[in-house]
Amino acid sequence: MYTVAIFNTKLYIAKTSRLIPLIQKTSKTLSFRPFMQTAAKLMGDAKPETFEVFGTEWVDSFSHAHKNGLATGPFLDEQNLRMGDRALIDIEQLLPVEKDGVAKVNLLEWAQYAVVQASACGIFGVEHPFLDPKVDQAFW
Repeated sequence: MYTVAIFNTKLYIAKTSRLIPLIQKTSKTLSFRPFMQTAAKLMGDAKPETFEVFGTEWVDSFSHAHKNGLATGPFLDEQNLRMGDRALIDIEQLLPVEKDGVAKVNLLEWAQYAVVQASACGIFGVEHPFLDPKVDQAFW
């Protein structure tokens, strides 16, 4: 199991399938509020009052959509599969096609593009607005 710090919150990632049932059982006891608070503060530039509200039970009334969208099960599996399929397309495009077997890539540009395309494909489906280069560039 790995621990990743995201937005001052620890996220645990399992690398073996035997841990998944245990994680799924304990996921009911985890709170989604810290994620909502941190996202509101860091991404939404929330004022202290707003940050406090996102830590109360009130946020539970609308965060169910987030929880259901990220809950384990077939919907998340489908989203992850679309995202993974898109990521494979971008990775395969890195394979050298030149005679000498070397391909040069601007890693930052490629990573930005691959992350946006895979994420958008997972969330919106294969036909998504980020296929338009102008929309993709506007994101960054």
